[in-house]
Amino acid sequence: MKKIALIAVALMGLVSCSKNEISLSRLDVTVQAEVTDHSPIYLTKKQDSDSVAVNRANALGGTNWVFSVQRNLNAKLVLEEVQKLKDKKYADKAHGDDKAVFFSYADTLNKNLAFYPFQYIDYQFKRPESQRGVLYFNGSNDLFLEDQQVQWSELETRTDSIKLIHLCFSATLSFEEYLQNRIRLEQSDVLNQKLDSIDRIY
Repeated sequence: MKKIALIAVALMGLVSCSKNEISLSRLDVTVQAEVTDHSPIYLTKKQDSDSVAVNRANALGGTNWVFSVQRNLNAKLVLEEVQKLKDKKYADKAHGDDKAVFFSYADTLNKNLAFYPFQYIDYQFKRPESQRGVLYFNGSNDLFLEDQQVQWSELETRTDSIKLIHLCFSATLSFEEYLQNRIRLEQSDVLNQKLDSIDRIY
């Protein structure tokens, strides 16, 4: 019965949070189907404000953290909060927390709740010093490789000689747009092995 309820939730792309409903990001692929031993963290829009409200009361150390994010929130505001929490989780080197962090989302193709692990991605909020190897998503969600517009279908070929791809995103993108682009890139084995571990949003 619990599994059926979860599928229903994923179909709607909604997660309940203290009487409020979070509309989750939507993708058509499942990166990971299940997370056990987890603490839920909810990110929603503050009332009468463009800022992000973070419900971190359940963020227990030594558990996997699952971030459920309102899909239309600004990606930069969300990821600034996420990076702060992530830094706190892994700050104690002496007693290392080996549990992972995930974003939850709705897989609309397979009709289930899915999870994206991002433990090894850090977020920075300034421009890179050079455009070398930079793949940038602008505010219209157009792609630019080293300042030249490029199509998705050309990416693998155009990045053939690039050893490390630095992902950069416009500060005006929604969280859903960010997550869709990030996961889509990782679906290509060729591109995935070249992606930098730092995502820049500015």
